[in-house]
Amino acid sequence: MKVKGTAVRVLPDFVKEKYPALYEQWLNSLKPESYEIFSKPIFPSDWFELVDTHSHPTIVLAGLLDKDPQDVAFDIGMYSAESALTGIYNVFLKIASLKFTFRRIHDFFKAYYSPIIFEIWETGDNFVKFKFGYTTEEENLLYYRNKGWGAKLIELARPESNPYLDFDIFEYKNDLYYAVFTAQW
Repeated sequence: MKVKGTAVRVLPDFVKEKYPALYEQWLNSLKPESYEIFSKPIFPSDWFELVDTHSHPTIVLAGLLDKDPQDVAFDIGMYSAESALTGIYNVFLKIASLKFTFRRIHDFFKAYYSPIIFEIWETGDNFVKFKFGYTTEEENLLYYRNKGWGAKLIELARPESNPYLDFDIFEYKNDLYYAVFTAQW
């Protein structure tokens, strides 16, 4: 899977803001393909390999922090959503229904990831269930990052609610996987 530069830039910003003393060590610990990407300007319109820009760098950061990569990916997702959903978008979240917002998430995913599959499976007044994928096993860390992003989205849109967001990963075929997310608020 490929990921757009806008989403790639979040990771070094996260490290610089949350762990500034580790930034150089993190950067220098990356494999050559990832180092090459993060040591130069990242343009929002460029596309990159997901493993080189999300999975591997997150695993390296988790090792430096002595944390589970899934937890670090979740935290990066929360940070990314908080950064993206401020200002005018925050006002939109307050007036739009979350059901409407989640129905539009296909457009969001399509703008940041390629190729993707996205299907809304079920919706209710305060509930949505959707399928997102396909990834390789090495790319599955993306689902934890998206879980963090979605959790922050719900928190910002409905701070009074008791949000729930989780997913299950399923094997599709030929080392491809997808996740089924369930969100309630």
